Amino acid sequence: MRRAILMVAAILWCACGSPPPPMDPNFSGTWQGSATFDLTGGPSYFISPGPEIIVAVSGTTGTISNICPGATGTANISGSDNVATFSGNVVCPAWPTTGSWTCASVVFTYTSGTATLFRGGAVGEPNTLWVDASGTAVGCGTTYPVKATLYGTKL
Repeated sequence: MRRAILMVAAILWCACGSPPPPMDPNFSGTWQGSATFDLTGGPSYFISPGPEIIVAVSGTTGTISNICPGATGTANISGSDNVATFSGNVVCPAWPTTGSWTCASVVFTYTSGTATLFRGGAVGEPNTLWVDASGTAVGCGTTYPVKATLYGTKL
């Protein structure tokens, strides 16, 4: 009986595998770069410098802040090594747009996203952070699918 219990325990342990590695601690910090907000079927907006992205990780979870236009919005992230994802709704405060789609109050809502840490390859080359988020932009009676790309190096 004891042998059978040990075999079942061993099989369950093997089936579950080992836990994923933690996220790279180099994710944590403040990142500055540029941001592009592409509205599918509509205009694109490029902001440089973009918002300061603030990332805090511990193990396989963390937060990423300032992902909205106007440097607001926080998402809970999970991942391992150099990739983290988020899902759910991150609703950004209203933001005015100009140019081909002038609207005094546009609300971006992200439903998913991925943050990737690219490690500097050469000595002295900085790490870079890419954040890709998707969702919708709603304002002035119009709704667009939106894809946001934020890129930066650590301050």
